[in-house]
Amino acid sequence: MQPGTKRRARTISASLIVAAVLVAIRAPAGGAALDSCAAISPRSLEAYGRTISGAYKWASADASKNGTTGAYAVAATNSRDLLKRARDRTNAAIADLKKSDPSVTTAAEAGTVKEHIRSILEVVPQAAHWSIISEIYHKSSDARKAFEGSIKVLDQGNHLYAESGRCYMDGL
Repeated sequence: MQPGTKRRARTISASLIVAAVLVAIRAPAGGAALDSCAAISPRSLEAYGRTISGAYKWASADASKNGTTGAYAVAATNSRDLLKRARDRTNAAIADLKKSDPSVTTAAEAGTVKEHIRSILEVVPQAAHWSIISEIYHKSSDARKAFEGSIKVLDQGNHLYAESGRCYMDGL
C-alpha cells in the first residue's frame, strides 16, 4: 500500500458520512430554502406535466396528420417523441418526490428534481425546433400549437429549475 492510502480512504469515508447526514437534513423553517422547497412539490410538477401534455397533444395531432406522408414527416414525429420523453421524465420526477413525505421537499429531493428538469429543458427546445419545421413544411396549425406549448414548458421549466436549485443549495 502506498503511503497515505489509508488516510485518504478514511477521509473519503468521513466525507461520505457527512454528505449522507447533510442529505437527510430538511430545509430550515422560514427563509429562502423553505420558499424554494415549497415551490417544488408533486402538485407543482403535476401542473408542469399538464403543460407538457398539452404540447404533446398538439404534437401528436400533427404527427397523426403529417408524420407518415408529410413533406417532412420526421419533423412531426420528432416533436411528438421528444415531448413524450419530457412527459415521461416529469412523471419520473413526480414519482421520486412521492417516495417520501410529499408535503415536504428536502434539499436532496430538490437536487434530484433539478436534474429531471434539466433533462427536460434539454429536449424541449429540440421539440420546439421540429414543431417549427413541421409548421413550415406542412402549414400545420397543430405544429404551431405544439411550438407555443413547448415555449410554455420552457418558461415553467426554467422557474422549476431555479427553485429546485435554490432549495438544493440553501438546504445543504
